[in-house]
Amino acid sequence: MKFLLTQSPAASVIQLAVMFGPLAVYFWGLGLIHALRRPYVVSGIQDSWTLLLAISGLALVGPANSSIFVQGFRFYPLSTLVIYSLGLATLSSLLTWGAGRRIVVYQADELMVRAALDRARGLSAGDDRPLSTAPIGRAEAGLDPSVRFEFDSFRFLRNVTITVSGNESEKIAQELLPALRWQLQGVEVAAGKTLWAFFAIGLILTLAPISVAIHNYRAVAQGFHRLFSP
Repeated sequence: MKFLLTQSPAASVIQLAVMFGPLAVYFWGLGLIHALRRPYVVSGIQDSWTLLLAISGLALVGPANSSIFVQGFRFYPLSTLVIYSLGLATLSSLLTWGAGRRIVVYQADELMVRAALDRARGLSAGDDRPLSTAPIGRAEAGLDPSVRFEFDSFRFLRNVTITVSGNESEKIAQELLPALRWQLQGVEVAAGKTLWAFFAIGLILTLAPISVAIHNYRAVAQGFHRLFSP
């Protein structure tokens, strides 16, 4: 821990790799998703935990570089770590709150998702009668007047988030997920226009620790040698 709190080139490379590595993988993944020519459906839990893992390095190492954390860890290590852990737990709770009630569809617009959701629920557009071909288990619970579907579109990410509210909302979302995937599997869409932006951000984040290592390669090599030597 003390090594990571130093300002040596080797410590800086490790810090940058931990901070930006997961985030770079996240943006590379977004770029690949937007390169697909079909919608990509994930559960809200998968989407939230992926984002949480992406920013985990930034949340872990970022505050550790602040003078407040360094001084606190030097004089009050246990209290500092407890407060730090509580902060991370609060961040995790905020990002994953209600995730089980959500479904996220990338590479799709709201109209496409609404139509696919109607079919997945066993309904034809504008008709409240179940179709003869589609009852998907308890997904028919979507007919319950207490159940509501809310749609949030994010143009830059080109995704639509479906939030289920009402009785047994998490169970309904879980059962609708495979049905929605099945309804969208044959749909063809154009590649997302922002895929190159995601690839560029991922590349910049990937090159950050590499550039520091190359610029100070001798000092970095010596630092790693001292770190791992017996």
